[in-house]
Order: sequence, then structure tokens, then C-alpha cells
Amino acid sequence: MQRILTGVLFSTVSAGALPVWGQEQSLSDDGAFLIEEITVTASRRSESLQDVPIAVTAFTGDTLAEQRVQTVMDMAHQVPGLQIKTGAGSVNPTIFIRGIGFNDFNANSTGAVAVYVDEVYLGSPAGQLFQFFDLERVEVLRGPQGTLYGRNTTGGAINVYSRRPGDAWEGQASLTYGRFNEVGLEAGIGGPVVEDRLGIRIAGVFNQRDGITLNRLTGEKVNDVDNWAARAIVEFTPTEDLEILLNINGGQSRADAKHFQHRGMLPVSAEFADASGLCAPAYFNSANCTDIFGYSDTDGDLYAGDYSLDGKEPVDVFGVSGTVKWDLGAVELTSISAYVDTARETLEDTDSGPASLAEGLYQADYWQFSQEIRLASSGGEDLDWMVGGYYYKDNIESDSYFDLLRDLRPLFMEPANPTGLSPENFVFLARYGYEQEVRTAAIFGQFDYRATDKITLHLGLRYTDEERSINYSTSFDESVLDGLDLAIPSDPRFPYINTTSFDDLSGSIGVDYQVNDDVLTYAKVSKGVKSGGFSGGLAFQIEEVEPFDDEELIAYEVGIKSDLFDRRMRLNMAAFYYDYSNLQVFTLVNRGGVPVQVLTNASDARVYGMEAELQARPLEGFDLSLGLSLLNSEYRDFMTQGGEDYSGNRLPAAPEASFNGAASYEMPLEGMGSLLIGADFSYQSKIYLETSNAERLSQDGYWLVNGRVGFRSEDEAWELTLWARNIFGKRYLIDVFDVTDFGFDQMNYADPGTYGLTLSLSY
Repeated sequence: MQRILTGVLFSTVSAGALPVWGQEQSLSDDGAFLIEEITVTASRRSESLQDVPIAVTAFTGDTLAEQRVQTVMDMAHQVPGLQIKTGAGSVNPTIFIRGIGFNDFNANSTGAVAVYVDEVYLGSPAGQLFQFFDLERVEVLRGPQGTLYGRNTTGGAINVYSRRPGDAWEGQASLTYGRFNEVGLEAGIGGPVVEDRLGIRIAGVFNQRDGITLNRLTGEKVNDVDNWAARAIVEFTPTEDLEILLNINGGQSRADAKHFQHRGMLPVSAEFADASGLCAPAYFNSANCTDIFGYSDTDGDLYAGDYSLDGKEPVDVFGVSGTVKWDLGAVELTSISAYVDTARETLEDTDSGPASLAEGLYQADYWQFSQEIRLASSGGEDLDWMVGGYYYKDNIESDSYFDLLRDLRPLFMEPANPTGLSPENFVFLARYGYEQEVRTAAIFGQFDYRATDKITLHLGLRYTDEERSINYSTSFDESVLDGLDLAIPSDPRFPYINTTSFDDLSGSIGVDYQVNDDVLTYAKVSKGVKSGGFSGGLAFQIEEVEPFDDEELIAYEVGIKSDLFDRRMRLNMAAFYYDYSNLQVFTLVNRGGVPVQVLTNASDARVYGMEAELQARPLEGFDLSLGLSLLNSEYRDFMTQGGEDYSGNRLPAAPEASFNGAASYEMPLEGMGSLLIGADFSYQSKIYLETSNAERLSQDGYWLVNGRVGFRSEDEAWELTLWARNIFGKRYLIDVFDVTDFGFDQMNYADPGTYGLTLSLSY
């Protein structure tokens, strides 16, 4: 495969130097055939997307609005190599790029893919969902980010940039009504208060939607949407050389907790079992397979269930940041200070059934402070450089519990105990909580040397020192069974108090070659590190909380960026090989009848693949884009604590192939306006959702198609669009959780197809 990838890349480089069909045609005077130039700051400098030797996909805010990308999760089918899971809670995304991610859903986990909003790292996944409105652009960086970014990551980074005040007053607003009584309102207005000195922009968004899933026990709909967010940006320029930016933002969600689908996995007799003793696939969702209470959801409706608990998930987010940029002539000084506060509580019907078999409460209060200072050369010399320092601190206080087997408690009290279960082998009310504090300090430098007119050498280094401390405790409430003497398994060494530290050197070395004005090739080797930490899940033994170590990824990458046919076509490609060591993984271990998440450094892995992105404007007003990702991933030397050999298994959320595309056409209607037609689609091959690679914990390949048609007025003051998402109503898993200790799987399906009408206004 590597030989093929190399051949493709070199043949494309050669093609970039040949005459092309666009050279035989003339562009219209206004450049209507040109592909839009996007300026990015992937390397912390403002540069053309095509001049950055990094695998990055960028979207303008207008493109995101047209394709109805409203959260980070909506981007999963728009970017080659990007996968997003939301297994635990509706506001807890787990992001993977090129198969690199972290399955842990606990509040203190650090993702392998970092999310930055206006250059501020967001440590809490819940806070990442409130930022996708009134945007200038979004950048998705693939590969380890071990030099310039605040938090060292092994997978990549997503950069979100808000729209800033302009030189003139302008405003945008949109109103949406859709299926399931969806109501959406987004608006932003901004401009100069004092010309050339003070500007302001205020924006907000409101989303509300009825539930999409029927609770058959109550007749009510669950899995609704109810959130809002707002942002105010003040831009102060006291002199031509000094810029001060203040960003105040916040949001709130009062939606339901995720109500999952239930799949019974205990066969009622041996004839319905597979070789492992669990339910055979032919009998899934039938009365022949149940949970330990004998319940099975058999109607086949993925958007209906029997829920004994009306779960809720309130989230509150507040943030403030200040950015100062000072042009000192030969150098520019940048300072970014930020504070973010997030509170989240999830009350979950874990078993998704009519009995009180398993219920969970996950609560976390989180705050973070960060300070970054950068000093950069002003450019124009053979050597461009940037040096800086970064400080980060966060604090998490979590108080959670599992309430288990409540409906069996009266039976346990009977002398005969008709359940046949031994109560001392099951936990009834397990409460666990902790306070964790993280301190990180780093220094970094990036140096880019133009050796010749065509060759530039790159070197980046970063030293990071991190300290984590935790005070963790677990308790088991026996009072729920007064009078019954239980030997509940617990570790007398709790509470667990510990401090651990990590330090590492990361960075990259590379070279790029400018074939001509339209073709750039590059090669680089980079190292990313994801720091170790403590598990934040329910623990029965001290060993389950003790720290795990850093994981390390060495990435080898070659790529090409090319503008062809007089910039009517753009083709960017990259091929990569990852050597992934000391991989942080988790396995499930039965503790007192509860599947406990155990985090360890259990494995190495190997990942390689390629991506290609094509953009074209063959006709005036017609835009086409295509994306392709090919991926091969494999665990090496992976033995679980239960003694299972997972060596050779694929990494979770790592499809061998994915494909996406979009097309749009603006047809002028003389004297009236324009007709707008657009569609986007994606394909994803089979993925495994857990490290075991069990077939029942996977999702087969599937296609998704979205479409829209609209009218824009001649003065572009208003636009009316009819849109549809998941037009063919494909039903697919976005995550699944193995709870077979209690006899079921917890299934999380994507939303069904939806449609609606959006009115957009601008001036």
C-alpha cells in the first residue's frame, strides 16, 4: 500500500508541472471561476491554506451554515479521517482523527484530539458543543500537534474561529423550523463603535426540538434538544501597532440525557446462544434473549423504548478570554489569557428498560485557566521563527453514583431469596467522587528556514511538564438493605490521594519543496504525546485508580498541495505512517456485578493510510468537493487484564475507507435573484466501536445523503432554503456499550432523517 501511495503522490507532483486545460481558457474578469482562497492559522500565522505544510481541512462560516453544521459532531461526515462518538451523554463527544482517539467518557479524561475556540483550548467536552455559531471558519488539523498548540495531542486539533467585528456595521440572522418541531434562531451583529479604534460584535443561537424517541411507559417523547449560547467580542485598537480582543461567551443546555436502545443478551435457553454463551445474532431483539430481569425490547423500533427514568442532562458553560497582539516592528508579541467554567450533571436510565436495573448519575464541576505568550518574527526574512510559553491549570470536582438492582432488593430480603442471586456479589448503591487538579507548563519554538527559493526547512520543539493530583473515594451504601449483612467488596485503602508528574519533549522536523507557484510538496516526522493521568470511573480497588503513563506517537508523513487549471481545481493529498506506543486503552472488568472501566498502558499500535481532497469549480457558480480516506490500523501485543489477546484487532472508530463529497450550484435568475441547489454525501466502511472487535459491537458501512434547494434575492438581503438531512433515513450506530454483566447492550443510534425550512437575512 505504501508503494502505491508514494506513486500516486509523485505522479501528482509531476502533473502539477504540466500544461493544464485551464491555461487554454480565460477567466472572467471578476475571477468567477477561481476556487476561494482560505486563510488559516494552522501554524499560528495567517497563511494561505495551500502554503501550509500540514494536512488540514478548512471550512468558511458560510459553508458550515449552508451544510447545517451546528456542532462539532456534525463535522464527522465532512472531513476525511474524522470520526466522532457520543456514547455517554448527549453533550460528551469523543473525537478520533486517523483512528487516534480516546474512548474514556469520564469528566477527567483528556482527548487525543484537542478543540480550540479562538485559540483557547477547551478541556471539558461538554463545553465544546456551544461554539458552532456565527463563525468565520473552522480548521481540522490531522496528525500529532506537539509544538505550537497549548495541549500536546497525538490525534490532531480542531480550531474554531468566531466572526469578529468588521470595518462597517453588518448583521446576519436565520430562523429555522423543521421536523419534530425543531426551532432554531441564530443572529449576529457587529461593526465599529469608534472608527479604526473600537468595534463590537454580539451573536447568539437558540435551538429547541421535541424528543425523537417514544417512552412507551409514559407516552412522552424523549431525546429532545433545548440549548442556547451567546458571545460578545470587543476589539480595541488604541494604536496601529496594538490590538486588544475581549471575548465573553456562555451557554446552557436543558435537554434530556440520552435514552438508549436496549438489546437483551442473555438467551432464555442454550439453543439461542452463540459460542460465547451470549445471544446469537439471529435472535437479537427477540423474546428469546433478555436482560437479567427477563426484559427484551422486541418491537424493532429504534426510536421507542420502555424507560423507567426520565433522564436529564443540564449543562452550563461560561468563558472569558483576552488576546493582546503588539507589533514591535521586527517581532510581534501575542498574549492569550482565558478562563472557562463548565458544570454538567447527567441522570441516566442506564439499562434503558422498564425495571430499575441500573441507573447512573454523573456530575462534574470544571474550571480551567490558561495563559499563552508568543513572540514571533514579523516575516520577510529567510528565517521565520516563533517562541513562546504556555501555562494551563484545571480543577474538576466530581460526585457520581450507580444505583443497581433496586427492584430486586425486596426479594433479597426474603428468607428463600427467589432471585437465585447472591446479594454479596452485587453492589447496590456505589458512590464515587474525586477532586482532580492539573497543572501544565510548556515552552516551545518553531523555526522555518528558506534554504533556497523552493526549499524550506522546518524544526519545532516543545518541552512540557505536567503535574496531576487526585483525591478519590468510593463508598457502598448498605442501608438500602437494612438488616441484611453484606460483604460488599471494597478496598479499605480508600480514599486514594496521589500526585504524579509527567514531562516530555515533542516536536517535528520537515522540509517542503515549492515545485512551482501552484504546487507544494512536503515531508515531515513529528512526535506527539498525550499525558498520563488517573481514571475517573467507578473503582473497587486502589490499583484501578493508580496513574497510567504517557502515550507517544511518532508520525511520518508526506503530502502535496496543488492548485490546477488556473486555480479552477485544487487537489491536496497526504500519506502517513504512525508508530503508536504505550497506548492508553481501557478494558471492562467485572467488580461486584458492575462493569468497571480500567485504564492501562496495554498496547502498541501501527496505523497507516492516505487522504485526498479535491475541490473544483468547472462552471461559474458550480462548486464540487470530494474527500477520501484510506486507513489501516492494528493493535500490537495487546493483552487485557482478563487475559484476552486483542493483538491484531483494529482500533475503534477507524474505518478502512471513508468518502465524502458536496456539490452546489447558484443559478442566476435575471432580475429576480438566484436559485440555489446543493447536496452533500458521505460513505463510511465498517467500524468497530470497542477494542474487542466483537461483531455485535460494530457498525457496517453506510451512506448518508443531505440536500437543499433555495432562493436568494438579487440584493442578497434574504434567502429561503428548504433542506433535508439523512434523506434516505439511514439508521446507524454511533456508539454501543457492553453491559452484559447485567445482560444487555446499551445502543446509541444517530438521529433519524429530518427536514425543514430556513429563512436567512443579512445586511
